[in-house]
Amino acid sequence: MSGLTTDARAGLGVPGIENVDGQIHLLVPVVNLGEVPLSGLEVRAVKLGGAARLSPSAFPVVLGMLEGRSAASFAVRFSAGALGVGRRYLLTLTVSHACGGATQGVQLNRYVRIPAATPGLTGALHAHVTTVLAQNTWRYTLHNDEPADSGLYVSSLALMISAPVMITGTPPGWRGETDGRSYVFWRAVDYLRPYPNHLMPGDSLSGFRLNSVHAESQASAAAMSSWNHSLDSAGPVLTDYVLTPYRS
Repeated sequence: MSGLTTDARAGLGVPGIENVDGQIHLLVPVVNLGEVPLSGLEVRAVKLGGAARLSPSAFPVVLGMLEGRSAASFAVRFSAGALGVGRRYLLTLTVSHACGGATQGVQLNRYVRIPAATPGLTGALHAHVTTVLAQNTWRYTLHNDEPADSGLYVSSLALMISAPVMITGTPPGWRGETDGRSYVFWRAVDYLRPYPNHLMPGDSLSGFRLNSVHAESQASAAAMSSWNHSLDSAGPVLTDYVLTPYRS
């Protein structure tokens, strides 16, 4: 654990850790140990031994304002291939925050022990988002990675953002909404069976597009929800990080 200043001090709490489907899932508490708020707090890099990082795909991850004696959680996934069960590895976060008009950075360290593998989560949604950047434009493609017989169809994508944006692209059969500064939400417009615009297992859907006056990117929290066509009910939600405009 490391200090940022005498009154504003950050450290790592005890992470939650799971070994699932060949991946190490960590939920890491970044803790303000002091009384002074940490403003503009961002995660700039993360390492776990020599493991390959799977998510976030890029940095920074903006945690924002962290009040004194409080914590914010940061989720990260690594490949388990280079890590031994029962062994301890050094987890290192590089973080930064605003201090007197300047940006101050520090490394936070903590050893974690790799647990035994557990079965894959029943009913978890297997999907991902790819991003293509071109100047001030972010183009997204949704990928439904479910097997053909799963019955889980992707029905929405939500992005948390912290920069001004405009929705400039939405696929046919979907609807987009945003307040222009804190969130973007796309959803299929289907309300009745057979839900023709839901993204079926094994397929992908492009045409989601954002524009911003800012050209840099950050990794922001995102959620993809699903609809179980076999049961005609809501399915699981996948949370991850997706690149969005960044107001540095």
